[in-house]
Formats: sequence, C-alpha cells, structure tokens
Amino acid sequence: HGKCEQGECKCDSGFTGLSCSSRALNATCQISDTSSSFTLGTYDNNNTTVPIFTINIDSIQELSTTNNNNNNIEATLQLSNQPPSRIYTNTTNNYSYFRLETDLSNGAQLLMEIFQITTESEYSFAGQQMNLQPSTTKTTITLKNWPFQSSSNSLRLIITSNASSPSPSPSSPSPSSSSSSLSEYTYNTTKTKVYTTLTTQNLTLFGELLPNAIIDGNIQSVKFEDLGAGRIAVRIHHFWAKVVVDPNYQILADSEANDTVTSSMTDGGQPKNRATLTTIATILAVA
Repeated sequence: HGKCEQGECKCDSGFTGLSCSSRALNATCQISDTSSSFTLGTYDNNNTTVPIFTINIDSIQELSTTNNNNNNIEATLQLSNQPPSRIYTNTTNNYSYFRLETDLSNGAQLLMEIFQITTESEYSFAGQQMNLQPSTTKTTITLKNWPFQSSSNSLRLIITSNASSPSPSPSSPSPSSSSSSLSEYTYNTTKTKVYTTLTTQNLTLFGELLPNAIIDGNIQSVKFEDLGAGRIAVRIHHFWAKVVVDPNYQILADSEANDTVTSSMTDGGQPKNRATLTTIATILAVA
C-alpha cells in the first residue's frame, strides 16, 4: 500500500510499517502525573482499551571512558517515580498537545512534549524527512543544562516500554506478554532508518527512530544499546546546551513486525543488525 521513492517505501494514507503493509489504528494518549511517561491504547468493538502500551523515561547515567575504552558510570539519576513539576495541555486543528516539565535534583531540566497527530503533515528533523499520518504520536524529549562532571563524559538516556492489559482497576493494568525487535534499514546507499516494535495480542507498538542527532548545532549519529530487562539506552555525546529525543509511535493492526526486510522491498534497501529488545526509544539532539 505505497510506492518506492529513492529506495524508501512511501506509504499510502492509513498504512505504515517497513513495507506499508500494516494499518495504523487511532490511539488514545494519556499522560502521567507521577512520572515522565505516557500510555497509548486503542479500542475494540466493545469500546474497551486493549492493550495498553507505556513509554517511560527511566533514568539518566553519566559515563566516563577509561584508557581501555571501557565505560564507568559516574552518576545515575532515577526518574521513573519523579513527578513532573509542571503539566500543560492544548488542542489545535492538527494535534493534541501535552507538555511535562520536570526540574531535576542536579539542576538540569527534562521536558517531554507529546503530539497526538490528527492531520497528515510533513516533518523534518536532523536532515531527515518524515510523513506524520493521523494516529501518529510524536514525542519530543528535551534535556537541558546537564552539569557534566567532565567535558569528556557522555550520557545514556534509558527508556522503557511495556505492554499491559486492562484490569478492574484502570490505574493499575496487569502486565501482558509481548515480543519486541529492533531493526536497522539502509536505503539509497547511505541513508539509514531504525524501527522498533513491541507486539502483544496481535497489535504492535511501532516506532520510527532517526539515527541522527544535532548536538550543539552539529548533526551526529547516535547508537542504541540493549541493557536487558526491558531497557534500552541511547548514547548522547557531551553537549553544552540541550539534547532532544524525537521518536514517532503508532499502534498497528495486521502487523508486519515479524517480517524480514529484504532488498526486494525497495531499490537497493538492505536490512542490518536485527536484535531482540523489549523497549522502544531513540535519541536526537538540537542546538
């Protein structure tokens, strides 16, 4: 349900995924007032939410590099149970908007912005163009004024995602079994996109991740690390001002999450580095 343009699948309206084979479902977004997190859910014919996907900023680690290139954790700031300092909401013709601001104990600021897209639009970030269809949830997570202990240190932003089923108590849904994956796809020789999936009950949380970062005005690549136990980390180089996380999420039916990406999908496309993960995240930076 799409066409190939310069080695990349361009999906028709209402379809998405690696090869435009999945239907994107309308999702309901709910923010948390107890942590920097939000949930996405869809509805069945009985108007019941099934299932619930949660995306949460777990912690931030500052790392130093030793002479043998090993990483030492100099400091860890736990965020999973830290409530936002301020919450704002707004609705426009193109999206519903949620903003969670958190003042961190070390003087840094964490900002999570969530856009529930309602009108199809084009979006550009870090040199890559994206088509945001209705049902897309775009998140922008900004970290400012981190007090690095050394200019040679770096950060790891750790984000978790999980799936759960509704329970009699809406505030405490029960865990649901799920499977997940991380795929890197190179097209048009030099361009790369990273996709993540978390699948449960025949529905998939699908994330499109941009592998580029803008750190203090310069575009740089970023790397993803599997930390196990449902956590993924994105390595952030040292910065002076701020860094921004900018992934897009959709809930898919007819999911192609378990399909293997092949070069026949697009002109010259090649799959790379498929691994098993249990979280969904990406990191980008902006000056």
